[in-house]
Amino acid sequence: MIRREMIIYLAIIFISGCTDAGQAKNDQPTESSQRQDRVTLKKPIGIATVAGDFTPLVDAGQRLPYTRSETFTNKTDGGSEALVELSQKDESGIETIASLIIAIPSVADNALQITVTLKISKDKKMRVKTTVVQTANMQEFGPFSVE
Repeated sequence: MIRREMIIYLAIIFISGCTDAGQAKNDQPTESSQRQDRVTLKKPIGIATVAGDFTPLVDAGQRLPYTRSETFTNKTDGGSEALVELSQKDESGIETIASLIIAIPSVADNALQITVTLKISKDKKMRVKTTVVQTANMQEFGPFSVE
């Protein structure tokens, strides 16, 4: 079973350019062109458990591109691998978009920490990076198509 332990939010800072005279540039996109450039996620992305629970990581409607990291504590049951299933959910149910098998060290049950980083591009391709906190072992997966 996967539990949420820590959330890391990434801030995006927008900086507007200036001309040499210190005046604001007048080549900013119009509201109409900005609306056309907006790409959003149609379905939330989250982690699905064996019990059928869905823990959202990225909400539907999220503007893309987007990056999110979260650290989870996993039940290990003495195994040498952990399974992370990333899914999307809508009214018809939960669809698995990526099943990731991660090599893990031998640690006490509920002591293993895995950081999952999702990077979703504007063209709705998701790359996933997993890092086992105890060993700094990192794996990268993808790209996976998302809606």
